[in-house]
Amino acid sequence: MNAYDAENRLAVITNTVINEVVRFVYDGDCHHILRIGPEGTTVTIGDYYEKQRSAVAKCLLRQQPAGGHAREQHPVLAADRPS
Repeated sequence: MNAYDAENRLAVITNTVINEVVRFVYDGDCHHILRIGPEGTTVTIGDYYEKQRSAVAKCLLRQQPAGGHAREQHPVLAADRPS
């Protein structure tokens, strides 16, 4: 099953047989920049840069800033940060 966003771009592919979901994220110029699936996340910037993170390396960090409100970081950006 496929789902499309408001601009008619492919946003989600769901394989109902094996219950896997792949999501696609686009930038403001409608360029595909992220592919998030069970095997990991792939970041694509233009025609010159592509980086893949395995599902094992991907993590979602929750930080508690000084104001006391938790905020979530994007898994690709969080995984590239030093700990």
